[in-house]
Amino acid sequence: MKLSKYFALAISLLLSACSYEIEMTVDIDGDCNVNVNILNGRPQVRYIAVVEELNGKPNFERIVWQVDGNYKKLGRFTYGSVPSGFKEVVSPETLKQDSNFYIAVNGSGGGYGMIKMEYKCLTNKGK
Repeated sequence: MKLSKYFALAISLLLSACSYEIEMTVDIDGDCNVNVNILNGRPQVRYIAVVEELNGKPNFERIVWQVDGNYKKLGRFTYGSVPSGFKEVVSPETLKQDSNFYIAVNGSGGGYGMIKMEYKCLTNKGK
């Protein structure tokens, strides 16, 4: 019995060591572009998905933009602009003023990050 407890502990430590958080910041510039900066380096990105909020949570059934990174390194991106080497999976929709969205980035080795954003475009150009 003791061996199985140690084995389970070793597996969970191994799995937790293989994942990491992708930290991000979001800003909306004067032209209403949503710019995302990845703070902890340039992870190899599997995909980026932007989803609407539903009842205070991300709604992954309502993706408003998605790109596949095929594990390309990335340090920043702008909503609706496909980064070099990435492939667009879902075309960008116009973001609704005063609505909440979640930006999710999935990377290699279990890396994952998500940030909530309230879209407020002061010039109301909308992107």
